[in-house]
Amino acid sequence: MGILVRLHRKAKYLPGPRGLPLLKPPFGSIVAIDMNKGEHRWRVPVGHSDAMDAIRKLGIHEQLGLPFRSWVLVTKTVLIAVQMGYYDPPHSAGFNIPIQELHNFDPHLWVYDKANGKMLAEIPLPSNATGAPVTYMVGSKQYIAFPVGGGPIAEELIAVSL
Repeated sequence: MGILVRLHRKAKYLPGPRGLPLLKPPFGSIVAIDMNKGEHRWRVPVGHSDAMDAIRKLGIHEQLGLPFRSWVLVTKTVLIAVQMGYYDPPHSAGFNIPIQELHNFDPHLWVYDKANGKMLAEIPLPSNATGAPVTYMVGSKQYIAFPVGGGPIAEELIAVSL
């Protein structure tokens, strides 16, 4: 059985009354599609919405997804997701982000069970990803590596083992 993983993100943040999002969450997500049936198997939001002032003021701190670019890597059993920060100045009153934080915005690596979308791990990163993760083997150990940083933040290559 084949599964297609698709990144879904709303094209642009569109604020509604009082700066609240006009569209319902998730604002950015990963969708797994069963290629044999054409049905959605699961969907998970990518990113925390604490950056949206209107949502933070409501006391909502759950993962609702962010409308930023994400990269995924699918292995035999898990799906790895990393998220890029906001690299352009915000064009919306919904994002009130100091300039120095634009390049370091909700930096995490998320690990999901490929079969059901259950989050297995959420690992904080020193800064946002700036490229897609890759996997490689050394001996009998599998690693995931991806670049982070850039702009005003030191560039690094992060590697984690499965």
